[in-house]
Order: sequence, then structure tokens, then C-alpha cells
Amino acid sequence: MGVTTTAALLVAAIYFVILYHYIYKIPDTLEKGESFTVFSVDQKITLSLDNKIWHDIQPVTLPLFPQSVRTAFGKYERKINVKGIYNKEDIAFLIEYADETENRIGLKTPDYCAILFVPANSPASAQMMGFESIANIWRWSALRDAKKIDVVREFVAHGPTTQKPMENQNVLGQGSYAKGGWKVLFVRKRAKQQKDEFEFMHSKRLKIAFAVWDGEKLETFSRKSIAILRTLILE
Repeated sequence: MGVTTTAALLVAAIYFVILYHYIYKIPDTLEKGESFTVFSVDQKITLSLDNKIWHDIQPVTLPLFPQSVRTAFGKYERKINVKGIYNKEDIAFLIEYADETENRIGLKTPDYCAILFVPANSPASAQMMGFESIANIWRWSALRDAKKIDVVREFVAHGPTTQKPMENQNVLGQGSYAKGGWKVLFVRKRAKQQKDEFEFMHSKRLKIAFAVWDGEKLETFSRKSIAILRTLILE
């Protein structure tokens, strides 16, 4: 390989890195160092949206913004209410948000919502695929929920276009639509069960983010609303 070719490749690589940071790194004005707390409970965590265990947990209202590849990132778009609990074995998240239409099976795109986990030292990103670090993604599908098949898919990613399903699907989920909104439950063992999975322990610091896809608006892949990364705290 000649010197000219090598230099051209180096310039191209530098350009790509700069462009990558420009597109995918979140604006400093939206990175506020916020946190999300998951509360300890003594009771058994079940895959039930009606479990009374959730009644005493106050939801956290989080604003969602359009993902950067769709419109200018930073314009408020919708909000979700999130609760988190854990016991000695399991961790669970309950997400509730307004949606004018229930899209499961039909001509429209199904509704989705997802949770992103990345290491605590990961930089904030305007994407749902991680940024310069490994990411775990739990994605609930209204279509899969209707069919009761792998309701939540568990993915690993190292950045945009790198997402792939994990070998084993260990996250359980359930969704319910009523009164113009979704209620979606995610449950998984706290301990790591396979390669690339994160552990949810006090000694394992992580960050968390959320995303919603509106099937009525044909939102898929990068076309969605996301929340900024927050430090995940186990009370």
C-alpha cells in the first residue's frame, strides 16, 4: 500500500470519527447527570401487571426526544412513567405511556418500547445502540406480545448497526393497552446468565435509557423517541 493511499485512508478514518461523534453524541445541554432509582422489595416479583407490589412505588416521569437521525435531537416529543424494583433474585421495570392507537397486528407497524443499559463510564448518546461501549437492549413488541412468543427480545450492541440478538432470551415481558395508553412490564434475573449480559448488582455500575416507537406513525429502527442516559441506582 502506497504512502498516498495510507494517508487518504487515515484522513477518511479521522473524518468518520468526527462525523460519528457529531451525529451520535448527545448535546451537552441535555446531559444533566440525572439518575433513576430502582427500589428494593421483599416480595416475589411476578410477571403480572396487576401485582400489588407496584402500588407503593412512585413513578418517575421522563421526557423523550426524537432520535438524532430523524429530527434535531432535543425537541421534546412525549413522556413516559417508569417504575423499577428488585429483590434478591430479580429486577423489574414497569413503563406506562400514552398512545392514541393500539398497534399490534395489522397494516400499521407494531408498537414497541425498549430499555437500554450501558456501563456507567459510557458517554451520553443520541442513539439507542450504545456509544463507544457495549450495550444491552431489552425491546418489547406489541406484535410478539399478542402472539405470546419472545415478548421481549434481548440484544447486544456496540454502536449503530451492530445490534444482534443474544443467544438466549432471558428477559420476560407483558404488555397491556387500555384507556389510551400502554403498560409494559420487563423482568429478568439480576445475575448474569450468558455472555455479554450485564449484572444488576450494587458493585456493577450502569446507566439506563428508554425508547418508544409509535406504530401508527410507522416508526421503526432509528425512527423513535428516546430518553437521555441516567445513572441506574439500586437503592
